[in-house]
Amino acid sequence: MSDTALDTPVPLSVGILAQSDDTAEELIGYLVRAGVTAMRISGPRELATPSSHTQHLHCVVIFPDDYAAQAIEAALASLAKAAPDLLQIIVTRQPLRFLSTRSDPTSAINRFVLPRPTFGWLILDTVRSNQQTTKPPS
Repeated sequence: MSDTALDTPVPLSVGILAQSDDTAEELIGYLVRAGVTAMRISGPRELATPSSHTQHLHCVVIFPDDYAAQAIEAALASLAKAAPDLLQIIVTRQPLRFLSTRSDPTSAINRFVLPRPTFGWLILDTVRSNQQTTKPPS
């Protein structure tokens, strides 16, 4: 393998879970313009059941406020088991709710909680700043 192959960065890939079409489309457009591959996740069930479409993701950005609390909590628990290294960025009007959902404070869930509203550049900076620590599942 050549040195250039080792130096070539893997493009970042982000999944977006948002009930609002405008929120999802605007964030996907912003990330794509910034050079990030972005896709929409259809709902909490898809988030909870990683598929061939979502296995390559470095990060998921979740807007949980418009979904049933139990569906989001179940999806996050499944996601933590299935892909513990996957970066979770949760954008919510209730940030404390998601900071306190860790039943085991020693768990190593790679999670950032941002208050809503937030800006696309802050989400992008969070993804990029964690690029070295997040790897898509193999």
